[in-house]
Amino acid sequence: MPIEEEEKEIPTEDIQIEEKKIEEEILEQTTSTVENETIDNIKRIEKKYGEQWDFCTCVIKSDSVNTALMEASDEEFDLVMARSDYIDSKCKELLTQPHNTPEERSKHQQRVRECLKNQ
Repeated sequence: MPIEEEEKEIPTEDIQIEEKKIEEEILEQTTSTVENETIDNIKRIEKKYGEQWDFCTCVIKSDSVNTALMEASDEEFDLVMARSDYIDSKCKELLTQPHNTPEERSKHQQRVRECLKNQ
């Protein structure tokens, strides 16, 4: 007659620790994938449009050119539009940043406000 092994219960704390480890691994893999995609996007953009400006520079210059567009006379409009196109070419990376979720949009808006406040 075989001796039945006693079923061992895994403590809840051990299960929670293991679940946390799995969640962290998934987050790390996802973050790594997103970072690699971002780096690849930056390389493609820089190959096509040249060196890109940092986030705050793009925000400040875009805000400035938008204001200038609103105030430009008919004679100045084409010059301001040319400047706007140039700024856009230096800020392509800005357009690739995620803004899909409310949290991402909120984070983006906060970054924009900080840039404009600190100019």
